[in-house]
Amino acid sequence: MDGMIRTRLSLPTPPPGVVSRASTLGAQPETLLTVLSAPAGYGKTTLMAQWAAALHNGGGAFCWLTADIAMNAPNVFVRHLAEAASLEEAHSCEALMSALERRGPFSVFIDDLHLLSAPVRAQIMRLVGLSAPELRFIIGTRSAEGLTLARLRAQGAVTEIGASELKLSDDESAFFLQAAALSDNDARAMQARAQGWPAGLCLSIVAARAAGNHGRANAIADFFEEEVFAHLTDAERLFLTRVSVLDTLCAASCDAVTRGKDSRARLRRLAQAGFFLDFTDDTRTRYRLHPMFKAFLEEQAQELPGSEIAELHRRASVWLAETGELTAALVHTAKSGDIRRVADFLEANCEEMTYRGDIPVVARHAEALPREVLNQLPKTLLTLAWLTTRQLKFDETERLLEQAAKRIDALEHAGETPEATIALMRLMLKHRQTVLATARDDEMADVDSQSEDLLKELGDARPYLTCTLYSQMLTARYTQYRLDDFSRIEPSARSALTRSGYRFAAIGLQAALGAGLFHSGRTQAAREALEQALEEANRISGRLSGQAALAALPLSRILYEGDERERAEELIEGHLPVAREFGFSEQLHSGYLTLNRLRQAEGDIDGALRALDEGKRVALECNLARLSIGASTERIRIWLRTGRPDLALREGRREGLDVGVDDVSPRARSIQSDEIRAMAWTRLAVSRDRINEALTVTKRWRHFCISRGAIRTLVRWCILTAHICGARGDISAAKRVLHEGLNHAVEGRYLRSFIDEGPFIQKLIADGYAGAIDTRDPVEIFARDLLSRYPSAQHPIAVQEHVQAAEEGGMLGALNTREVEILRLVSCGLRNGEIGERLGLTEGTVKWYMQQIYDKVGVRRRPQAVERARQLGMLH
Repeated sequence: MDGMIRTRLSLPTPPPGVVSRASTLGAQPETLLTVLSAPAGYGKTTLMAQWAAALHNGGGAFCWLTADIAMNAPNVFVRHLAEAASLEEAHSCEALMSALERRGPFSVFIDDLHLLSAPVRAQIMRLVGLSAPELRFIIGTRSAEGLTLARLRAQGAVTEIGASELKLSDDESAFFLQAAALSDNDARAMQARAQGWPAGLCLSIVAARAAGNHGRANAIADFFEEEVFAHLTDAERLFLTRVSVLDTLCAASCDAVTRGKDSRARLRRLAQAGFFLDFTDDTRTRYRLHPMFKAFLEEQAQELPGSEIAELHRRASVWLAETGELTAALVHTAKSGDIRRVADFLEANCEEMTYRGDIPVVARHAEALPREVLNQLPKTLLTLAWLTTRQLKFDETERLLEQAAKRIDALEHAGETPEATIALMRLMLKHRQTVLATARDDEMADVDSQSEDLLKELGDARPYLTCTLYSQMLTARYTQYRLDDFSRIEPSARSALTRSGYRFAAIGLQAALGAGLFHSGRTQAAREALEQALEEANRISGRLSGQAALAALPLSRILYEGDERERAEELIEGHLPVAREFGFSEQLHSGYLTLNRLRQAEGDIDGALRALDEGKRVALECNLARLSIGASTERIRIWLRTGRPDLALREGRREGLDVGVDDVSPRARSIQSDEIRAMAWTRLAVSRDRINEALTVTKRWRHFCISRGAIRTLVRWCILTAHICGARGDISAAKRVLHEGLNHAVEGRYLRSFIDEGPFIQKLIADGYAGAIDTRDPVEIFARDLLSRYPSAQHPIAVQEHVQAAEEGGMLGALNTREVEILRLVSCGLRNGEIGERLGLTEGTVKWYMQQIYDKVGVRRRPQAVERARQLGMLH
């Protein structure tokens, strides 16, 4: 056997099941004919040798024949095959088959079939057709051309193994490269280039280790020269070299680049002959060169005159543009080296490319232009302004808009540009100004009216812009709490999206819809819109892209509110780092504040504060008022809950919250930033014993939310009002307003809004709903679901059980030093005013501390709080 087998490529001996081709592709061929057809270096010979070795070790009979061009006469081939099988000379196929049948079970291995002529291949198929059931033919070839397999396929008598089956899996490639002791980056790069081609991995390792050895460094090029180019005609070599400028090959594109008319036949022949061409579609009309072979061809192309290379790229660009592949066309235009042509292409196509989601590509090529050239391209400048707005680079946006406006004025003054074109560019300028105002969260009433006016001016002329304007309107409406109007324009927005035909438009519009629907209590519809937007963004731009963050971060807030914390965390971890690539204030606000709440839910207060610090830094850097006040409000909430009212008051003073009731009450044009400020002010007011003023503000905001359909915000104000009522001892009022909040929260399933407000809210819910007769009332079902999710007790079913949990497991929240100090003075019989004088606190602050103590120990009276602290060893 050893003398009959010639293996051209030796892989390192792997552990069983890793790179062993026999173990991954079957121990032995089982059909009459097995054909291994793949380009050079895919391990065909190796696999056949492993099969032959297994036969030898098992006592099986076989012969091996490695073909060469000396066997290209049918009678010569039959003689060589007879010799390989140790048979007496056979002069015909019939005689050969008769002799083989007498051997019993027998396998015939024929390698390098592609070197044999068509008549010899036909003769081999005749041999197969004459074979007895006990015979097996195993053929290795770079091309299955000339093998008539249709009848054998119908009979299930042939097994076909191609490059896709022979290539190494990712795990196999990783093992193979690991044995080469390469760096992780080098290994990943080699794996990506080789795409499972075994010889490619071997040659890449050889080249990587060839420092100073020119011959070994050229191992890959030498392989393609010897194993591929040597078998091609001069015309075929030139054809492949020229079309290597293309990423995807088809007859039309290759004809366009080469100015030929026979590309279809050439491509078919090269693919059939196994010259590293793979089909890219089911129609088998489009091909892709293997990356390593393409790189080799591109090196060959460098030997062409520079003007010819530029012309090849120019032809490719023209053809691709005509077929609508604008991004690829732009790349080829840039490779042609003609700056003027790049500028003209950008100005003509930047708008359409933006609508398709390729704005980063436009920006990359536009920014490579000389400034004096770029400043002459108003549409391109407006495209860049759109991107810089999305990236929250507002100063750069203003500079670009100013330059675009100057250029439009100059074109209009020159009188050489059609009036319709000038009018359209001015509309685009207004559109970008509106997008900028939306991104800044600034003057949302103006954004709303400007968007409405632009919609009337545009009509149906620019469906993509229409979709974006609806996005701005929707954002403006929910930011202003005009959620009743939001519902009215939602059908028009969805209709515009359907008409636009641009998938990319769906991302921003669905993201805006999702945010507004969530605020209006339609959480399920909001989630569906955002999930669709995220799916679309992943399909167009890839996972964890800036475009995906448009949907992922608002979705994370919805998931957190529904207590789906694991996926919320996953979305934030993957998308918050890229949010500034293509986001608005809404995305950053959702991301940083939800991350803070996730950390608080884990008990990681330091982590929560770090998230807020980072959000605050971004807000100040980008001048985002809503994110800034949102981060400060969450800080205030943390400081108050952890017994640091001094830090909370200091934060409030920095935010200008030392104002009166009317300053934080809702107005007709109030926006989310105003409501967030009011929430912070109210918490601070309670800590300073301004209970009545705090209740006045909460009442006004609740009425405002009801009138505007702002359900989620209404729920939050109801919860805060319940807290305030409890702070002044009016438990009945607290229960009534909490019931109101629960009633509004049912449809939207605002779970964390309740859970995050701690033990007092838990106790109120338990008092009202735990242990009650099981009914199908939605509010009761929702309340019991809430109680089952509280971290302090798996099932806080009644007040008594709530207290028992505190006794058995410690206080519901650890008392800080100040709270223990106050409780010790309470145990001495001092009143709130006296305690305040002793500790340098106002009476209101002492009351606020007592409220925190009550929440943590699970009681509502001073003597009970003292006794509970003594039972738990906190007072002596």
